Order: sequence, then C-alpha cells, then structure tokens
Amino acid sequence: MKILLTGEPKSGKSTMLAALLNCIDHKKGILTEEVVDDAGRRTGFRAISSMGDSQIIAGSDRPTEIKVGRFYVYVDKINSIAKSLLENSGATASEVLYIDEIGKMQLHSNDFKKLITDYVHESSDFIGTITSVWNDEFINDVKKTEGIIVISIDEENRELIRKALIAYFENRSLIDKLSKDQQEFVKNKSASLLHNERYLSFYKLFNNSIGYVIKNKVTEENSSQYVVEGEHDNHIVSVSGRSLSCDCKMYKGELEPNEKGECSHIYAVKIINI
Repeated sequence: MKILLTGEPKSGKSTMLAALLNCIDHKKGILTEEVVDDAGRRTGFRAISSMGDSQIIAGSDRPTEIKVGRFYVYVDKINSIAKSLLENSGATASEVLYIDEIGKMQLHSNDFKKLITDYVHESSDFIGTITSVWNDEFINDVKKTEGIIVISIDEENRELIRKALIAYFENRSLIDKLSKDQQEFVKNKSASLLHNERYLSFYKLFNNSIGYVIKNKVTEENSSQYVVEGEHDNHIVSVSGRSLSCDCKMYKGELEPNEKGECSHIYAVKIINI
C-alpha cells in the first residue's frame, strides 16, 4: 500500500507518521522535525534518516540563494541525506519506506526528488507526508503515481485515520496467510475504502475480518446464512443472491461514524468465498 498524508500546516501529518512508524519494525526513510530555540521559537528544520544521518536542511542563520518563507534552504544538506538513502536503495517485502516531508523546501534537491520517485515505485509499502499549500508538476506526478492513495487529514478525522492505519501496519503480515485471490480482494477493498473515506470500515477489515478468516471463525450454516464468531458476540450474515446483510450494529449504521451497509463480518464471508 502506498499512502500520502496531506493537510493544512499543523494538521498532524508528521505526528501521525511518527505514530505509525512506532508500530513498524522494518522501515527506511526520512523524518523532518522543527528546530526551536530556548524560547520555543522555530529556527529551522532538521531531517533525520533511518541510516543515522541528521542534517539541518533549513534555517535563518546561514543565508543561501534559496529562501522559503523566512528560512534559507540548505540544498547541499538535503542532497547529503537523500544520497545516503539512495546509496542503500531497494527494500525487502516486509520493509516500509517513508518520507516526511514532500514540500517546497525539500524539492529544491534533485536527489530528494529521485529518492521520492524510487520509493513510490518500489513494491514495498510506502507512506509519506506531502504539502497541501504548494503545488507543482512534480507533486502532481507523485500524487498520480499508480497505487498512490492520498489521505487528507484534519482535526475531525485524524484520530480515526491514525487508528485505521495502525491496524493495517500491525496486521499486514496476516495477509500473507490468505490465498492469492483473497489477497487481491483485500488489496482492492482496502484501496476502495480509503478512497471513499470509510476509515472505520478499513479499520474493521484489518483489525477483525482477516483474523476471523485465518482463525476459522466463519461457519457456513446453510446456503443463505453464515455465523461469524465476533470479538464479543456471534453474528449472522445472511445471503440473498449477491447481497449480504448482517445483524451487527455497524451494518445497521448504529456506530459512529455511520458507515452503514458493510461490516467486518460481511468482509470475512466475502473473503472465504473467493
């Protein structure tokens, strides 16, 4: 899965990425953090790579020819940290690639652009943060890369998105226990749910549904009814032609946010019937 988190400044993009990385063992990439003085005033930005490299990439104390806002951009430092990762290119299937942040400052570096291009075309999972207040041809091309899902974060939805994406990264290894066709269903369904901002449903798919299937918690009672042993209760999934319904609260729209119409129990039944 390839995800770009976007949103207004201070929306929580970088904080969410850091929270996701905490639940991922194998990862490679760049984080960016603010540099502040003793009075708490922002004086620049520091990039930190998974290779152990740390560079001040923008500041106010060393003038350069490039300035973004009130900060001078140190392209040589951005090049340095990007090159250290380019020299260790390639990723294992279990490795997650990440970049924080794809923004106006960083994109003055061609090496940084190459790193982004390499990462979004790798077969491994990728997650990055990208500016929403500045745009150019390169950013548009990145967003249009095949498989990229852009998620817009705001104060209202960020906790649910964080919960949903943590469920994915904590449980993604379970997907390997499914058949190839089942894996393809999960891949397509998860992308559809994120595109349609059904974050609770996405959470349920990875936190519950796949586990129901792997742990054999789905039983076919007859041709029109399944019993799914849920986290707290058993639930009945009824089949009528190509339509499925469930007796749970989520299917009925009784949970917040209201994502009525599908649930983890229905997803589990769909998975075992592939």
